[in-house]
Amino acid sequence: MKRKILLVLALVFCAMSLKADTLERLSAIKSGTPWDNKAVGKYDYLTNRAATAIIDISDSTNPVLTFETNGAPITWSHGVDIINFILYVNHGGSNFWIGRAIPPDTIIFITFYDLPNSSVFPSPWGIEVIDTVLFVADGNDGLFIFNVKDPYNPTQISFYDTPDNLTEFFILDSLIYL
Repeated sequence: MKRKILLVLALVFCAMSLKADTLERLSAIKSGTPWDNKAVGKYDYLTNRAATAIIDISDSTNPVLTFETNGAPITWSHGVDIINFILYVNHGGSNFWIGRAIPPDTIIFITFYDLPNSSVFPSPWGIEVIDTVLFVADGNDGLFIFNVKDPYNPTQISFYDTPDNLTEFFILDSLIYL
């Protein structure tokens, strides 16, 4: 699968118009400092700096924290994506980890991958999986691309050195916006 990379040096504004008086708070749950989340079905997978959590969101007025990782190597969790119950988490250091989510109350650690070119103080956040390709933002270094057909053995496909700090990106059709 070939993807084109487009470097965007502009701000993207959301054209959606929301007014403060149209928003209604339904509920809340406390689980650390939230950094990213991905909702799939009735569960939300939340990275909260210190851990990764599974939250049952089947009742929007009463979310329930059903599981939270505790301790190394699953700490400093930034970005998260999930496909076929395989979690991909961009770790706050110079790496990412992969785990199997078994909702509602289990995450089984699969592997931890150190990024090869990572600088001393990266600040990675963005992570996204499309089919069997994993895209990982690595702060000062750039964008890493991996084959994760076998999540136990991710293999690096490519690396794109960005001119500045890359913490987030998004993919639309066949373009990657950095």
